[in-house]
Amino acid sequence: STYQECNFGKWLDQNKNQFNHLSFFSVLYQAHKNFHEHANHFVQTCSIQSVNNLINASEEVLKAFLTFSEHIVD
Repeated sequence: STYQECNFGKWLDQNKNQFNHLSFFSVLYQAHKNFHEHANHFVQTCSIQSVNNLINASEEVLKAFLTFSEHIVD
């Protein structure tokens, strides 16, 4: 699926107007988009490098999400 088709991507798009002014939301949005790009590349190549890139992209999404949640949750 694309970054806009998965449930998390749909949530990000639905809440974009509410949070887009926050830099950490933009970081999360881009990290999520990058994750999907790396996932699609992995599916096409099934290479060790694409696995490593996908793992790194996953870590970036997690870091961005944790930063985002720290700022919006009291």
